[in-house]
Amino acid sequence: MDTIFDELIDTYLATNVGTVKNFLSPLLSAHLVDNITALYADDRLLPAGTGNKLVINHNKLIRNYAPFITFT
Repeated sequence: MDTIFDELIDTYLATNVGTVKNFLSPLLSAHLVDNITALYADDRLLPAGTGNKLVINHNKLIRNYAPFITFT
């Protein structure tokens, strides 16, 4: 596990984007895709909120898209 996080940090420092192959197991990835797809199909994804606890703006336009999920 340490090497995964080391690689994540190293790639972030080198490119400003941390990437690691196989960070999540294929089984966990499949379950996440299934859950997000089911939530979207049931219209249960909540609008994204911006701001803080005192001032929050819920705007459906912020999350007004079909989930785009790919794994390479």
